[in-house]
Amino acid sequence: MKKYYLIILFLFSIFSFTCKVDSALIEIENLNNNAIGLFGHGGTGISYKYPINSLESIQYCLNIGADGTEMDLQLTRDSVLVAFHQHNLNDVTLCEGEIHKKLWSEIWGCHYTSPISSSINIISINDLFEKLNKHSNLIYTFDCKLLNNSYDQISYKKQFANAIVKTIQTNKLNDANIFIESNDTSFLSIVKLKNKQLKLFYYTPSFEQGLIV
Repeated sequence: MKKYYLIILFLFSIFSFTCKVDSALIEIENLNNNAIGLFGHGGTGISYKYPINSLESIQYCLNIGADGTEMDLQLTRDSVLVAFHQHNLNDVTLCEGEIHKKLWSEIWGCHYTSPISSSINIISINDLFEKLNKHSNLIYTFDCKLLNNSYDQISYKKQFANAIVKTIQTNKLNDANIFIESNDTSFLSIVKLKNKQLKLFYYTPSFEQGLIV
């Protein structure tokens, strides 16, 4: 019995030795106070039972402990920011058309076509933050979909930026915790002029182009 005990003790000693991790390998050095953040993609992402950008998806994402989430923003004709990803409403809802061509009153009741989501409506950003249980200290990325190519672009981008600033003020969000995401540098510059506390998030399909910018 003593022999088996010594063998087990020996094997355990070897296992303990091989499992030691060099502390230098797990040290974190980044611009987030050396911490790693966990963030949602439109809430709980495309694999969750509820659609991305819906209240249900975003609320669940935050309830399970995420540090924040990305969400897609589009602007109606009357300057209401809507949480929606697709270019056309009829891609995933029973409504038709493009958000930037419509008033909020024309689309506020649009609900998703998926059977499991048929009772879920698209939501404005103001309504979203009003219904969220918590949001003051969380981090949000606003992926701004500038889809209105027929309107005067400078005016449209200013209108979009004004709506963002107003939404942040109305919902008492911590502007230092907001990232404004876009592939349009002129839009990001307009946002920065209106609120220097907001963080800019530039994305591009080309690494080379991104590096130049």
